[in-house]
Amino acid sequence: MTETTKYRIIKYWLKGDKKGAIEIFKENLPGFPNGISIREDGSFWVGFSTKRNDALDKIHPKKGMKKLVYGLPEFMQPKQDEFGMILNISEQGEILSALFDNTGKVIPEAGSVKENNGILYIGGDIVPYIASYTIETLCSTKTKLR
Repeated sequence: MTETTKYRIIKYWLKGDKKGAIEIFKENLPGFPNGISIREDGSFWVGFSTKRNDALDKIHPKKGMKKLVYGLPEFMQPKQDEFGMILNISEQGEILSALFDNTGKVIPEAGSVKENNGILYIGGDIVPYIASYTIETLCSTKTKLR
């Protein structure tokens, strides 16, 4: 599961000796993780709402201040930077690949990522569309999302 405002992914055990236990899977991520989906190979696609923000990082440890900021009317809250970011993370938490649109012109947000039949579908909370890219093209070109 993603913990967006804590910049981390947690694991919740559904069965076995650890059933019901929660542990940190990956923390101190480079942005606000918003969605996670599993791939056929067991690795994960993690989509991010945006990259980290210095101003929000400074208030992050101050729970009262964070509560105040996120309690403001939406139009007064800090706006997220347009920055498309997706990570492919192994079952052990290792970053296998990273995809970025650092201009935000094509993919301003990648909060939701799902793979199906070799195609990566990307959406989010602020975008009015779903983008799609073939995985083979993305992974072979090693270029930014465009």
